[in-house]
Amino acid sequence: MKGYSDALLKSYSKALLELIEDKELEGVITSLHFISQTLKVVEISDIVFNPVLKKIRKIEIINLLLKLSGNENKNLNSFIKIVVENRREEMLKDLWRIFESLALNREKIIKATILYALPLDEEIISKVKNAIEQLMKKPVRIEKKQDKSLIGGLEIKMEDMVLDLSLKGQLNSVTKQLIAEKR
Repeated sequence: MKGYSDALLKSYSKALLELIEDKELEGVITSLHFISQTLKVVEISDIVFNPVLKKIRKIEIINLLLKLSGNENKNLNSFIKIVVENRREEMLKDLWRIFESLALNREKIIKATILYALPLDEEIISKVKNAIEQLMKKPVRIEKKQDKSLIGGLEIKMEDMVLDLSLKGQLNSVTKQLIAEKR
């Protein structure tokens, strides 16, 4: 399995972004994410990444995945054809995260990830979103992920900032203070 640099992923993402109209962005992001998640299934990736399988078959399989995602797009199909013809189909596992970042940046939207230990009420998520939008003065897209290691509370990640309001973070802070005091 090849690992592609973020610079190469960014180049391909920029090329795709030039092909896609604003109204198509959400669908393309969803499709790329679906392909990425599907290609993490070993049985599927073993087929798609098999060097013996003809390019045309790989393109057909990936296009079938696009249909299954419910967001078919001719420009995305053409892009995938080029990716496969260049023997870089493995980059489709990671391409969505770089593409999403560039697309949101183009739309001037901030992505904030909320990590939580226990399920959060939608009202809390809405309040967090509104607070971030007021602070950053830009629209925010929220991604939620459960992380039981936080023990309690939540952690908010956006751009290059992390706001740790978790019990785990507080315990780590207290531990560091106690260690510093012993010295």
